[in-house]
Amino acid sequence: MIYCPNCGNACDDNANFCLNCGCSLKSGQAMNTSRDVNCRPAIDKQTFVPKEFSAKKRNSKTGFIIVLIALIILAGFIAFSMFARTRKVIDLEKCVDVSFTGYDGEGLAIMTINTSRLADEIESAAGNKADDYDADSMADYVKLSGTVKEHAVTNDSDNVEENNEELDENDLNHLSRGDIITITIDYAELQKNYKELEFSGKNMDVEVTEGLKDYKIIDPFLHLEPNFSGTAPFGEVSIEHVSDKIPPELIDIDSIYWYELNKFNNIDIGDTLVLKFTEEGKRSWKEKGLKPSREEMTYEVTEKDLSKYVTRTEEISEDDMAKMQAEARDRVISHLVSRYQQRNVEYYGSYLMVPKKENWDKYSTKSFLYLVFKTQVTDYYQSQKDIWLVVKSSDIRKLKESDKASDIYDNSESNKVFEITEFSDVREYESEEEMENNLILGKSEYERDPEFIGAE
Repeated sequence: MIYCPNCGNACDDNANFCLNCGCSLKSGQAMNTSRDVNCRPAIDKQTFVPKEFSAKKRNSKTGFIIVLIALIILAGFIAFSMFARTRKVIDLEKCVDVSFTGYDGEGLAIMTINTSRLADEIESAAGNKADDYDADSMADYVKLSGTVKEHAVTNDSDNVEENNEELDENDLNHLSRGDIITITIDYAELQKNYKELEFSGKNMDVEVTEGLKDYKIIDPFLHLEPNFSGTAPFGEVSIEHVSDKIPPELIDIDSIYWYELNKFNNIDIGDTLVLKFTEEGKRSWKEKGLKPSREEMTYEVTEKDLSKYVTRTEEISEDDMAKMQAEARDRVISHLVSRYQQRNVEYYGSYLMVPKKENWDKYSTKSFLYLVFKTQVTDYYQSQKDIWLVVKSSDIRKLKESDKASDIYDNSESNKVFEITEFSDVREYESEEEMENNLILGKSEYERDPEFIGAE
């Protein structure tokens, strides 16, 4: 048994170092190996180390260990920070799906987040913590929006620049093949809810290629025809469907709402009828994959469509004038025989009376013709005098699809559509001035056209 020269601890004879303080047992003067039980072993003064010095050496070793541990912790923190900064970012651009549906020219863009690819991105970025995140829930926070970047140049486009100037940048409901749209990814809300992850994603341009169908182009007015009735300027029109002209695609579609007409009554010769395809019609057709080749049809009303009230004397043919003169002459002769017992009379001329524009009225005021005859009669005193006899042909009309003009009763097929009026009774005047004052000047609601037409 030997004793440590530094701390006095009893050590094994073969020990090289003190197990208590670590002092070398071979460096000092040989120690007394025997010890009396009643006294401490003798210690060489030159090898004795005070106890205070021994405590300082222990504290130094402990400090070294603490510094070493701190350095290890700092290194780990730095390594973790480096790892955190270099971890993989979730690329949202890879997770966006864009598809197109509808018809060319009316196409619709559908933008969605592919949750399967998003799940792969999460697993790659989060590693063993990927199970902490749900791709479906995460996708709800990604906001997608699109704008039209460039319209395809079509046959209807004058040039690319002009076409682009007319773009509606928020209209993704009328896309055509070849259009380019820009998809914008807004992941602000996503980043706000998943602060421990990093996300990226830029705007992406997508060209409209597959997915759009072609409309079938059909003329919506090809089987429609106007049907006229009445007399201009109070004619009426309805639109009829010609069954053998209806395209097969339209047979089962209710076409009553396809179009609207600018006017249905008070139709005059020369009026322009405009048949327009309605917005409701467009929607109905789109559901069937159809598109009108034109959106309106115009139709000019001619004398072949409507009969008309005569407003110019030249509209009355010579034959029709001769017929009316003959009818009027018969009435005048009947009057003369009854009153003067004579038959001699000559045709003098006619006045065509036309309502002024503001006085046209469907139920009362129409154009009419005065047929004037002249003769001499013997009065009560056996004196000879001139008299003028007038017959009024009211509601004089020019028949459609004909050069005829008459209101004489005619049971032919072409005249059945008209209401036939008879001539008036004979009126007798003793001077031409009296006749004109009564018939012409007394009719302020009418105008004479043309000037009085006398007998040749």
